[in-house]
Amino acid sequence: MDERFFEEAPTRLRRGFEVSLPASTVWEELCADDALHWCRILEEVRWTSPRPFGVGTSRDAKALWGASKVRERYFRWEEGRRCSFYVSEANGPFFESLAEDYLVEPRGPGACLFTWTIAFRPSAL
Repeated sequence: MDERFFEEAPTRLRRGFEVSLPASTVWEELCADDALHWCRILEEVRWTSPRPFGVGTSRDAKALWGASKVRERYFRWEEGRRCSFYVSEANGPFFESLAEDYLVEPRGPGACLFTWTIAFRPSAL
């Protein structure tokens, strides 16, 4: 899977968030040991690759109160700016394929735009 999936997937969700923090702070949050701790549907995110992260990095995530467990593999990594991953393994029948893209763009010294894109092909269910 590669970045074309974000244009070709049957279901695509994209939302930009104006954040009152420097882009570097938001990027550090995305790469932190407790990444996405503020996301309500995620129970746990655990990096399974050593730092420094880059293309090929993997992590495991639990969502929906443990009902969904996935392994993610990064296929794009632009340090400090953008990263994208696809789900390489999943325990549930929720989708056939899924990818996410995080884009952090500075909007001055104390602000940035964080654009989160999710693309997926739903399962037959």
